[in-house]
Amino acid sequence: CKCTAGCCALLNFNAMTAQTDLRKSRIAVRNEARKPRFDIIIRSADAALKNAFLINGGGAVALLAFFGQAGRQPGTSSPWLALALFVLIIGAALAAVATGLSFLAQYGYLVGKRRSWFGRSAQSITAANIVLVLFSYVCFVVAGFIAYRGLA
Repeated sequence: CKCTAGCCALLNFNAMTAQTDLRKSRIAVRNEARKPRFDIIIRSADAALKNAFLINGGGAVALLAFFGQAGRQPGTSSPWLALALFVLIIGAALAAVATGLSFLAQYGYLVGKRRSWFGRSAQSITAANIVLVLFSYVCFVVAGFIAYRGLA
């Protein structure tokens, strides 16, 4: 190189700046490509939470409506129906906790991994959220079997 040391340092700095800009633009393109998939995931999770509330809450309301009539009919077992109602209430409570955890996980993804505890644990919170929603669905199925046992 037939230039001074300052000139070479400036060329190296410009090359590093160009590489950094290229890296930033690649990250921006990658993040833009991920955004539609992330929106789909959020909508799917929202639907799962709503369904968990709907099936457990709807089952509890239907069982309560039936509960008054079932006590007058021979062959029905009120303790079994009460247990089924309790399981449906647990399922609705699990769905409520999962909704709160969903908010915390989204907040964690928003603030990022480096800025807070929520950011570092957002994936773990999401996994716990998925488990709670699945258990909520299981509560509905179990309550259905218990109610069937009470009516049979």
